[in-house]
Amino acid sequence: MGIEKKKPVSDNDKKEFISFYSDNKDALEADENLKAAYRASVEEGVKKGWIEALSAKAYGCYGGDCVFECDWKEAERCLLKLVELDGENNPFYYNTLGYIYYYGRCSDGVPNYEEAFKYFSVGAIAGVFESRYKIADMMINGKGALKNRKAAASIIIGMYDENYDIFCKGRYDGKFADVSLRMGGLYESGTGVEQDAELAYYHYLQADFAIKKRFETARMYGDEKVRESIEKAVKRVREKLPETFFKKSMTFENPAIFGLMLQGCSGLDIELDYRRGKYYLKGKTLAGEDDVSENLITIAEMEFCSLADEVEMELKGVSDISTDELPSKAFITHIVCNDDDDSWEFYHGDYMLLSFKCKEFIFTGRTWCRGKAGDWK
Repeated sequence: MGIEKKKPVSDNDKKEFISFYSDNKDALEADENLKAAYRASVEEGVKKGWIEALSAKAYGCYGGDCVFECDWKEAERCLLKLVELDGENNPFYYNTLGYIYYYGRCSDGVPNYEEAFKYFSVGAIAGVFESRYKIADMMINGKGALKNRKAAASIIIGMYDENYDIFCKGRYDGKFADVSLRMGGLYESGTGVEQDAELAYYHYLQADFAIKKRFETARMYGDEKVRESIEKAVKRVREKLPETFFKKSMTFENPAIFGLMLQGCSGLDIELDYRRGKYYLKGKTLAGEDDVSENLITIAEMEFCSLADEVEMELKGVSDISTDELPSKAFITHIVCNDDDDSWEFYHGDYMLLSFKCKEFIFTGRTWCRGKAGDWK
């Protein structure tokens, strides 16, 4: 059954009607009569100063949709009215106005950086991620703001940490792609950090993965340009790296990937196994309500970036295993390196459940993501 909503009668009905179909535009595309009723209600509401109608028209005209043609001037007019009526409750109006002025959408492409900075500043203070990274962009280039590359880098690095957790908790429609793109830019150019092409590539790979995940969930105005920028950045920096940088597998001296997985969860189910003459260690996260549900595993040398809640590593040079029974399974909360004998100890609280010595931990890209059908990657 399709979405159905009765045509409005009273002003309250019309407001509910506008709000409902503002979030369900697909239903309007298939019904011309319904679309006409929606547009009439929005136009009436704009004249009467309804917040629902002003918002519907502002964002409808912002690039255009199935009801309203692109009209930047009308979008600006509605947004300015929304700031006056409801700006304290919705800082995204300031953010959207910032974009209009930043790209000169009402002035034939000529930016008004002073106005953009003014509106982005309000959005940034109110916690809007887009406003915060646009403020950083402006500070890097000295456009509408004092040029301060270190301060801008600090903003982006802080946002990266916040958005990393949001992304790993399954919010793929967020701003992790945009922030990772900017992190890569910091390292590629040496803006506020030491220039490092490898770290730039690492973050561009994350941006590329994140924008693809966002496209699976929702597409917003400007996302195609974001994707193009990311693809260009990945290609540009890859060409700067020597071919010797790239590997089919990655060898570590420690179980670093399992340590990464433990940082964002309540604990890890581990399994040490011996198959076909080789030792393997597998770890699977147990995530609580406030934990990350998946881990973003990024290995730039392997051009590997993926979400996973289960990872397997091959072990080389294994000895002094504390148990005779394999596979050995345990639930652990932390891993310790015993400096006395260079063994790795796996603990649940104060209790050591497993230990062994190992010369190399090899990652070949074998991961598994909760909720996905299929085989190991």
